[in-house]
Amino acid sequence: RLLDSLREITPRVMFIQSCVAMDLSANVLLAAGASPVMLHAAEEVEDLMKLSAALSISAGAASSPTWIKAMELAASTAHGSGKPWVLDSEGCGESAYRSELCARLMQYHPTAVRGSPLEIMALAAGGDDTEDWEVKLETQRAFPAALALAKHFKCVTAISNTQDNIVTDGATKAIIQSGGKKGYIRLIAGTGTSLSALRSA
Repeated sequence: RLLDSLREITPRVMFIQSCVAMDLSANVLLAAGASPVMLHAAEEVEDLMKLSAALSISAGAASSPTWIKAMELAASTAHGSGKPWVLDSEGCGESAYRSELCARLMQYHPTAVRGSPLEIMALAAGGDDTEDWEVKLETQRAFPAALALAKHFKCVTAISNTQDNIVTDGATKAIIQSGGKKGYIRLIAGTGTSLSALRSA
């Protein structure tokens, strides 16, 4: 039903992602029935947000001050206009640069956040490196952090890895199996980011 509704509405989704993930994300959105709009220039943000129903931002696009400016302006504009937006916390906890960016973007109250267990734990810690690499693929160990984020920012938080996803809104919890133990999903670059874009639709 959700997919049928999405294809009937055909929402325009603006997203800011790395060049690695853009192509896959655009095709995933098109296949689902949405209309993707790729953006990296801050000068276009306000005009394109007026035409868009939702926004998706990946911290993986933090490759230059210009792109970061566009990301922060887009998040601010979406929040100010009451439009849903999703933050993919790619790389949070692995570098101070991305961690600090994610912490700033959270101040614009994303509707939903997605990340690996490590990224979600780092995000809940304010962007600090958790230095707990054993948790990298264990969604259950990161659930308390996801729950804290969901409650504090009043958002939906999704922890994802190669085998399962845990989603919470701070009150309920859902576990979604990705299918299989081999983790083939990690062998396709941009898969997680494209799912974040799909969530925004």
